Amino acid sequence: MGRTSVRCMSSDSAEDVFAAYSELDAALDKVLGLSTDALSHPKLVVMLSRLERIVRRTPAVAHPMINRLAAEASPHALGGKSLADVLCTGLRISKSEATRRLAEARDLGPRTTVTGEVLEPVLARTAVAQERGDLGAEHVKIIRVSLPTCRPGWVIRPANWPKKTWCTTGLASSPKSYARPRTG
Repeated sequence: MGRTSVRCMSSDSAEDVFAAYSELDAALDKVLGLSTDALSHPKLVVMLSRLERIVRRTPAVAHPMINRLAAEASPHALGGKSLADVLCTGLRISKSEATRRLAEARDLGPRTTVTGEVLEPVLARTAVAQERGDLGAEHVKIIRVSLPTCRPGWVIRPANWPKKTWCTTGLASSPKSYARPRTG
């Protein structure tokens, strides 16, 4: 199936993590300082596509951190009533956005058993596609809504859908065309 977020379970030092984030900030500062006036219109679309791929990948960075907080942290020790409350305050986001991120991380982030065994994400193929930047937030929402009873290892596909694994059909599609087909 390819790699999943489980690969993130290595033990990097805090200094390595902070350094990588500093490099990411510096790279974004450099891009923000660039003028795109020299690019043709087709090249602008290409650059927007590259930017979209980067934006689509960023939630995959947060999933392991959110899942670790959910498994290990005390919301009260972090100043909140719940983990959603902690995320609301810490990230300056709404309660509904925090709840969405928690649920998405549960489905798309790495998991561990109580004995420490590393498991792939519940929606492993979707997680891999998100890590690559092939699926955006709308694609992920449609998949998560369409598979409310999906469990690891299950393949659920309505009989009227193509045999191709439908969770990957969004790779070349807009979210609108990716939604569950309507039946007559």
